[in-house]
Amino acid sequence: MARNKMTDVRDNMIEAMERLNSGDMDPATGKAIAALGGQLVNSAKVELDFIKVTGKIEGSGFVNIEPAPKQIN
Repeated sequence: MARNKMTDVRDNMIEAMERLNSGDMDPATGKAIAALGGQLVNSAKVELDFIKVTGKIEGSGFVNIEPAPKQIN
């Protein structure tokens, strides 16, 4: 099970943007963080595609997936 979740990635990316804007982080570090974040997002996309294809809601835990509520017609 994943220890960190997609929401953690989002929070860390926003924190990195804030640090870049304030000058507390050098651009090279920001670029490296952005590249890593992009890889995590791509990994999450693959996980979601797998779930769509198989219909299984069991993922790695990186992306929080809740069953859709049943609609009443």
